[in-house]
Amino acid sequence: MSHPALVPGRVAVVIGGAAGIGRAAAEGFARRGLDVCIADRDMQRLDEAKAAVRAAGADHGIDVLTHAVDVADVEQVKTLETAAAWHRPD
Repeated sequence: MSHPALVPGRVAVVIGGAAGIGRAAAEGFARRGLDVCIADRDMQRLDEAKAAVRAAGADHGIDVLTHAVDVADVEQVKTLETAAAWHRPD
């Protein structure tokens, strides 16, 4: 599938990205050359996911950021937004 947002250098923010479908999506974005911000509540799984996503995007030299967040907390989501803005395409 092709979409103008799915190009190398863009940032994919994946909430619930430490396991399951979210992690698979994060790895898929990395394989396409997107930088990835993985958000989840489980810090241990975030560390594991970060390594897997980085490996998936190794051919592209991507950046991977992890952020512990509970999406039920608006302030945590705002902090995630700020953290995810570390890299924006020109």
